[in-house]
Amino acid sequence: MKKSASKISVIVPVRNASGTLSDCLTAVLNQTEKPYEVIVVENDSDRETRSVIDDFAKRFPDFLKVVHESIPGRASARNTGITRTQGDIIAMTDADCIVPEDWLKQITRPIWEENEHAVMGFEEAAGENYWTRMRQEEDGRFVFSKFDGRYAAHIDTKNFAIRADCIKDTMFDPTIQAYEDWDLFLRLKKKGVKIRFLPDLKVRHHHDASLRELWRTQYARARGLERIFVERIHDPAFRDYFKEDESARSHRIWNFFAFVPWAVFQFIVYPHRAPFRVMSDAAWKVGLVVESISIRFSRFRIAITRKLLGI
Repeated sequence: MKKSASKISVIVPVRNASGTLSDCLTAVLNQTEKPYEVIVVENDSDRETRSVIDDFAKRFPDFLKVVHESIPGRASARNTGITRTQGDIIAMTDADCIVPEDWLKQITRPIWEENEHAVMGFEEAAGENYWTRMRQEEDGRFVFSKFDGRYAAHIDTKNFAIRADCIKDTMFDPTIQAYEDWDLFLRLKKKGVKIRFLPDLKVRHHHDASLRELWRTQYARARGLERIFVERIHDPAFRDYFKEDESARSHRIWNFFAFVPWAVFQFIVYPHRAPFRVMSDAAWKVGLVVESISIRFSRFRIAITRKLLGI
C-alpha cells in the first residue's frame, strides 16, 4: 500500500467515559501523523460524556465526526464507526486509553512499508494500585503467550490498525457483547489475515481499578467467550484452533471441580496474587455458566414458540 495516496481513519467508541475521554481525544488529535478523520461513536452515553464529545466536535470540526449508536456494545459501536470511515486504513483505540504522539505513525508503518494487513500494539497501566498492577501482569502474560515473535494470535482493539478492505467485509459480531475482538481474530485468521504485533508501541490504559470492575470485566468476557463457543463450535477450523487455546480449559468440567483446591493452592503459594487470580477466575466461571443457561433457555423458548405456532 502506498502511503502517499492513503488516508487514516481513527475510531473511538465511547460509553460513559467522561473522566477519561478528554485525554484520549486530545492525544488522538495531536498526532505527528495526522489522521484524515476521527470518528467518535457515542454509544448511548450519559450527559457528562456527551458534553465532552460536543465540546471536541466544536473545537475540531474539520477532523472529528460524531455518530450515534443506540444499540449497546463495543461491537455495534465499532461497526457503526467502520461503516462511516473513508480512509484506507482504520485505526482503533478506546475512550479509556491515551495513545503516544507517534501512535499513528508507528502502528501504520508495517502496513505502508511491509504490506501487512493488520497491526496491534500493547498497553501499560495509566493508574497504579493493586488491581491495575495485577491486571497489567496478567494481560502481559496472556499476550506474550500468544506471540510468536512477529505475529499475535489475538486482537486487542484498544491499540489496533487494519486495512479497511480487510475489515469492511468481516466486521464485528454485534451479538457478542464482550470478547468480540477475539471472535474477529478467528474470522480474520480464517481469511488468512495475520496480526503483526509491536510490543513496544504502548497505549496507557485505565485498567480495572477495583474488585468490582475486575468482576464485571471477567464476567462479561466469559459470557462473550461462551457465545462464541456455541456459535462457532460446528466450524472445524474453529474447533482445531479452540482446542489448542488457553480459553478451552475453562470449558472442561474438571476445571470447575478443581476450582476450590486450586484457589487454596493460590493463597498458599502466591498470597499476593491470589485475590486477583481467584476472583478473576470465579467471575469467569460464573459468566460461562450464566451465558450457557441463557443460550439454552433462549433456544428452548424459541422451540416451544415454533411448536405452538406450528412452524
